[in-house]
Amino acid sequence: MIRTIITISCLAAYIGLVAFLFSKSADNGAAEFSELERTVRTIDQRNTNLDSAVLSLRLGLVQDYDELTQCELDLQLPRLPADGPTTASELHLQQTLRPLLDQKVLLAADFKASHSVVRNSVAGFHHYCSKALKSFGNLSHSSARKLARLQTTGSRFVVSGSPDDKANFEAAIKEVENGIIPDANDLQNNRSLALTLQHAKKLVERRIELDDTIETLVSIPIRQQILQIMNNASATYQTKSRIAGQFRLILSTSIVLLLGFCFYQFVALWKHKSALYEANVNLEHRVSDRTSELAAAKAEAEKLALVARYTDNAVVITDDQTRIEWVNDGFTRITGYEADEVIGKRPSEFLQGRDTEEEKLEIMRAAVQAKRGFDIQTINYRKNGEPFWVDIEARPIKDKDGKVRRFIAIESDITDRVNSEIERQQLNEQLVDASRTAGMAEMATGVLHNVGNILNSVNVSTNLIRKQFQKSALINLEKITNLIAEHDGNFEEFVRLDERGQKIPAYFTKLNETLQQQHQKMKGEFQDLIDNVEHIKEIVSVQQSMAKSSGVMQDLAPRDLIHDSITANKGTLANHNIKIVQELDDHLPTLISDKHKILQILINLIKNGKDALVEQNTPNPELKISVSSCDENIVFRVSDNGVGISQSEIDKIFNHGFTTKKSGHGFGLHSSANAATELGGTLTVSSDGIGRGAVFELSLPAAFEAQPAMV
Repeated sequence: MIRTIITISCLAAYIGLVAFLFSKSADNGAAEFSELERTVRTIDQRNTNLDSAVLSLRLGLVQDYDELTQCELDLQLPRLPADGPTTASELHLQQTLRPLLDQKVLLAADFKASHSVVRNSVAGFHHYCSKALKSFGNLSHSSARKLARLQTTGSRFVVSGSPDDKANFEAAIKEVENGIIPDANDLQNNRSLALTLQHAKKLVERRIELDDTIETLVSIPIRQQILQIMNNASATYQTKSRIAGQFRLILSTSIVLLLGFCFYQFVALWKHKSALYEANVNLEHRVSDRTSELAAAKAEAEKLALVARYTDNAVVITDDQTRIEWVNDGFTRITGYEADEVIGKRPSEFLQGRDTEEEKLEIMRAAVQAKRGFDIQTINYRKNGEPFWVDIEARPIKDKDGKVRRFIAIESDITDRVNSEIERQQLNEQLVDASRTAGMAEMATGVLHNVGNILNSVNVSTNLIRKQFQKSALINLEKITNLIAEHDGNFEEFVRLDERGQKIPAYFTKLNETLQQQHQKMKGEFQDLIDNVEHIKEIVSVQQSMAKSSGVMQDLAPRDLIHDSITANKGTLANHNIKIVQELDDHLPTLISDKHKILQILINLIKNGKDALVEQNTPNPELKISVSSCDENIVFRVSDNGVGISQSEIDKIFNHGFTTKKSGHGFGLHSSANAATELGGTLTVSSDGIGRGAVFELSLPAAFEAQPAMV
């Protein structure tokens, strides 16, 4: 134990040493040097900006003091921390550079004041000098020349500030004072000249002072101090970097020694591992059995507690005879019974009632007797007598010997869900009936349209027959018979000698030919009339057959279904000169199904194909109808070369209310798809795009199995 404490103490001390060496090796002054360099560079740049602003004002490049004022403010901003310098470089910066900066800021302020005075004096000098020149109209030529020389030398002196220009300016001032004023007679003129001389003398006084201020300001050795500070800081940084490198070398050596020590301790611990492992195994074996029992009991209790605490469902725990031992709060919320009202009772004694199905009660009793779980949905009753639907999941609870001691049941109130399902089924049935009715109505409309087209043909035939009777040659036969009756006694002589009688044989010959022609025409019209009437009978027969076969399962020949569906659309197909191509297998089996629903689908598909051809105005309209067998299915295909279907619409073509036709309502294909589903088959569509036609495929099982309709 003492050895372990000594080892840990030595290790902690050694780790502390490594941490100390690490901190020293990391402190090379780089951050301090970088910060100082950033500060002095900022100061140097702002110093340069101040000098440039002063010279710009001096040379007249700018006229306001905004830039110079900003430079003064910027040069005052770089300050050291309020608690004083923290490094030698900062201390040197505070002691040497800050006084120079403050001095330069003060000189800049002096410069602004002097420059302002000089600028005002220059403006006043030129103003009053020009005014004096204009006012002295009766001056002598010599006086005017002296005043002009004063203005010229003054302007030159203001710009250059040289001693020679200053001397010339002062001489011009004396000339004006001595030579012009005695000649002046006007008091106002004397005042302009006096103000001119006053400003001239002020320029002589302040112009040299301004240059001295600029020279003093520019000569402040801020740049030299910055270079010296940076040289000192660089030397300090190099010294710190060298010391930090030495600490890093010592740190590396210490880390290697620390790793060696750790490896030694690891080897020592490894040697004792076996003994410790055996002791640990023995201890675990002694505790394992008891721990397992406690863990199992705890886990079971935690599960039950979680279920009881967080579920909104009812939780019921009973004994093996279904007498209630415990219920949760959810049971009370759902049934209205408090726990103390139901403990010791069986659920069947107070939860079941009149509408509870006896079959489900028997299922639950049988499961309890067999000691197995069950899942069931039934009707229970609340305390207030209100029935509700409940979903019960009951499971047996076994002890360690596998014997069932209790049952746990989780009960969910599913009344809203069941009611919603009942409403959904009712709505589904209503929609299916509505779709079927709409489909039948559409089919009936098509049949009536076909019958109407045929009736138009019947009407044409009857009108032609009526006109033939009105124009018949037999109408003139009465005149001939009257003429013959008049000459009944001498008919032979009348025919031989009379000009009118001589025409009678030729007339009868012509009459015979005319009657033969009329007979042929009327025979053709009568045949067309008979054919049209037979066609109407066929359509009506198909419709009657469909009505009689609705819901009746019977053996059906695919060829007959194709024939009847084409017959129902024959009139409209013929009116639009649509070519019908039939492709039928020679050995097609019969199918057992609902003839009415199949004809409803096929008639609707043929009608849609016709509409697609008419809408496209296809030059050679063609409707191909085929039927084949595939595995145990009969496959009907109706294809056209009409308008086609876009890819964006092909997935919606069977949706309720969706249509691509201007006069459509979206019931026909939807009801056809529902009918196909009810027959246990499928109705699909494919198309290569707009203008490429479409193919509808109805696949039906040979043996019918009823399926629920889709909505």
